[in-house]
Amino acid sequence: MMLTPFQIDFLQKRGIPDTEMESFVEANIASLREPMLMKGIEQASELIENAILNQLRICIVGDFDADGITSTAMMLMALTELGAGNVSWYINSRFDLGYGFQVGTIDEILLEGPVDLIITVDNGITSFEAARKAKELGIKVVITDHHEPGTELPVADVLINPKQSDCLYPDQNLAGVGVAFKLIQFLFHRQNLDRRALLFLDLVAIGTVADVMTLLGENRVIVKNGLKLINWKNARSGIKAIRKVFGINGEITTYHLGFIYGPALNAQGRIYGIPSLAIELLTTKDSVRAEIIATKLFEINQERQQITRTQVERALATIGVTTSKFIVYYEPELHEGIVGLIAGRIKEKYNVPTLILTSDKEEGLAKGSARSVSGFDLKKHVIDDCSDLLIKGGGHAMAAGVTMKVQDIRTLQERLANIAATYADEIFGPDIGIDCVFDANKITLELVDEIQALAPFGAGFLAPVFKIREFKVQRKFYMGKTKQHLKLISGNGLEVVAFGQAETYLNMGEPLVISPVGRPTKNEWLGKITVQFTIKGDYLDVGRPE
Repeated sequence: MMLTPFQIDFLQKRGIPDTEMESFVEANIASLREPMLMKGIEQASELIENAILNQLRICIVGDFDADGITSTAMMLMALTELGAGNVSWYINSRFDLGYGFQVGTIDEILLEGPVDLIITVDNGITSFEAARKAKELGIKVVITDHHEPGTELPVADVLINPKQSDCLYPDQNLAGVGVAFKLIQFLFHRQNLDRRALLFLDLVAIGTVADVMTLLGENRVIVKNGLKLINWKNARSGIKAIRKVFGINGEITTYHLGFIYGPALNAQGRIYGIPSLAIELLTTKDSVRAEIIATKLFEINQERQQITRTQVERALATIGVTTSKFIVYYEPELHEGIVGLIAGRIKEKYNVPTLILTSDKEEGLAKGSARSVSGFDLKKHVIDDCSDLLIKGGGHAMAAGVTMKVQDIRTLQERLANIAATYADEIFGPDIGIDCVFDANKITLELVDEIQALAPFGAGFLAPVFKIREFKVQRKFYMGKTKQHLKLISGNGLEVVAFGQAETYLNMGEPLVISPVGRPTKNEWLGKITVQFTIKGDYLDVGRPE
């Protein structure tokens, strides 16, 4: 393929070597890694095949987020397709047992009768007590996970995690659903069903993007090819139902996976604890039933959005002006299922790592979630450096969850603020991330096509951000119920759209020349296709370049 000068320049800025550019952009399905390279794959396959052959009871233990949901649904369908006649799934309630494979998880599974094999997906790498309990009961355990392992590992029959120190798998950035897919890929290969396994890439793509995995390496291949299945006319009933009910028009992209599909699948678990509707949605072949479920999830997600808005506003009003480089906010009445979302919103507002805590079901305890800025490692500074203040904690550099005593919150807050104070101010400032400065007449439909050819975009490979050198306003429109949105049109018809920025533009004195920062996309209206330049965040005008 021939890359344009713009594409080559952009890929160089993103650190893609010249010799790898074409293969990177193509992301051919043949570039998927050999699953046999992952430690434990063969042993796990033998255990699973034996369970299927002897019709033993298999239970898949998943997680209540989109990565865990897609992993669970995928494994359930795959094992059924391979002939498992006695396979079920179990996910802890977010508000009861909480995250991961636990002793209580086993107790709940056994209420439905004896179980012979447990397969975890997107969890289990720190489930020491549960693994020991299963071993005592004679239950076989296969753990598939992508979270960071510690120095100690659970005594499971098989551990599959590319982050194990002695695993030779060349890509450690797979999501939980990606790790589970490699096991499925190998199981299907042993039955000469390699192409059938690839039909699960739609679910792998959703879980990968929703869990904000880097879209480099194998993840890029997974997501690019998974999107082809998602946009296919014969896509899964659940995928088509979300498209219809949530009002997605045109091609589904990584944006829709992260901001529509992920929240839709997460909604029930966040508000009510267990995402049973999401599992059914992804596994049903009944299009009518799928639409009913998607409609219910849409309603629950609207409820979640309203709760989030209200509680974020309350938190912002309480926090007010702060100079702290690490915010810790405790509010006993916050909804436990959305503390992570609140942490994300607060982090975006102040550009500092944020931990949001609410009351735990056990008296005297608090439970919460943290979100970070690039360059500040939550796993290191919250989970490791503050382990003496935590009853339970886990996560990675950008996101973490903790349970702790309420009486220790102030000490934790002071310690984290002191740690963050040692970091340079630069990592806490807003990162505009401008890639290109163009004249307005260079923002064309052809340029949009060149950008779209480089997709998928996401974590690790962000879409290009443009600054228009001089945008000359010919017409202006205030849109929305309260006229809160802004549309500006130049002499050559280029539209700049700034959501929620009408008041900002008025306060600027409605200038007729601005330098907006954002991304160009195609806009189709009444059969006419035009370029629409959407403002990034609050960057309606960032001044002139020197």
